[in-house]
Amino acid sequence: MNLKEYFENLDLEQVEEFVTNKREEDLHLDFKTANFPNIDTNYDMKNFSECLSGFSNSDGGLIIWGIKASKNSKGQDVAHDKKPIKELTKFSNHLKRNEGRATTPNIIGIDYKKFEINKNDEGYLVVFVPPSDRSPHMANLSEKHYYKRSGDSFYICEHFDIIDLIGRNKNPELKFELTPFTIEPVGGREKPYYNIKVNFAISNNTSIIAKYPKLEIIVNHPFQIWEFGLDGNRNSGLKRQFFKTFSSHYIGGADFVIYPENILEIDCLILPNFCDESNIEQLSIQYKLVCEDMKMITDTLIIEKEKIADFFKANKK
Repeated sequence: MNLKEYFENLDLEQVEEFVTNKREEDLHLDFKTANFPNIDTNYDMKNFSECLSGFSNSDGGLIIWGIKASKNSKGQDVAHDKKPIKELTKFSNHLKRNEGRATTPNIIGIDYKKFEINKNDEGYLVVFVPPSDRSPHMANLSEKHYYKRSGDSFYICEHFDIIDLIGRNKNPELKFELTPFTIEPVGGREKPYYNIKVNFAISNNTSIIAKYPKLEIIVNHPFQIWEFGLDGNRNSGLKRQFFKTFSSHYIGGADFVIYPENILEIDCLILPNFCDESNIEQLSIQYKLVCEDMKMITDTLIIEKEKIADFFKANKK
């Protein structure tokens, strides 16, 4: 589970357990109390600006507002007390309104999640800060410093840190993913049979153009790479350099690029002539993905057989 998925699945019980379990702050987690709304909010905004800069210039992180951290006997910063925020909605809106002026340049993809503990609009606010490909980000409201995260704290960037961050932004990052499953009946049989299809794709989630993409995949039986491609006319999103029923290589030449924030469908997988979900197998796709200025990713994507069976039962006619 990545950091964004962890944020989306976080609930009130887990937030309060941070205090019960004396959870340590770490590379991706920081606890903050909010002075809002009783006194001047400049201190809150300084903290907010520093956290946004530090997390976005590093590997991303979560700011948990409404929990006080203090050092334990080992000198570690841990969640110590619950300090719920009064006027939670107003505080959340205050951060959102000032998000744009907190850093330069702005950070794309910040998200907020409120957890109310009573009907008086009191509770906790969790802020998700993604790692950024637009770094370095300066903390405008914290003396205009650049920050990074190290361990459980933020530090002011040295000159070499800033140079490193600038260089980091030259590298694209491609991701392998699947489109939704589709199903089609196969005619000419007494018993109903179906083809289950799913396209695989690569996405460029950075602001850098990806050049010279290459993808290698191996798929497990009984699934196979459909010989007729994406459209039934043997077309694919990248050129098939090497093709067999269960494995294939795809390349993009010098004149082929994947633009930022774009998804490119590559080819189609098929489970042919299928009729009975009781003996279905999980889908396992081993892949290698690389492009210019990107380190090769070698991984396996698995779709559990229960998920495929549920899709089949819900969509067969």
